[in-house]
Amino acid sequence: TMTHFTTATLNTMALLIFPLSPTLLLMM
Repeated sequence: TMTHFTTATLNTMALLIFPLSPTLLLMM
């Protein structure tokens, strides 16, 4: 369903963004 798809998308985005967040903060 759309809800499951949205949840999966958010989880994937979180996994992709989480490791980059500390890197972006260090670059700033």
